[in-house]
Amino acid sequence: MSSARPLCASAEDFEKIGEWLKGDEKYFLQNFTDSEFVLQKGLGSHSRETLRSFADIVRKNVPNVEIRGI
Repeated sequence: MSSARPLCASAEDFEKIGEWLKGDEKYFLQNFTDSEFVLQKGLGSHSRETLRSFADIVRKNVPNVEIRGI
C-alpha cells in the first residue's frame, strides 16, 4: 500500500512501483490525509482524478488495484 501526496508521488513514481510489484495480485493506494498526527501539516493531497490515473498506471502490472478513502 502507498499513501500519495503531492510533491512526493508522481506518475513516474507509480510507473516504478508497478514495475517493482509486477506479478503481485493486489495493490492499495490511498490519498495522504492531513491530520493532527502528521509531522508536518499543510502538505495537501491529490485529486480523485490523479489518484485514478496513478491506479491505472499500476494496473499495467498488478491486476487488482484499489483506491482507499475516496
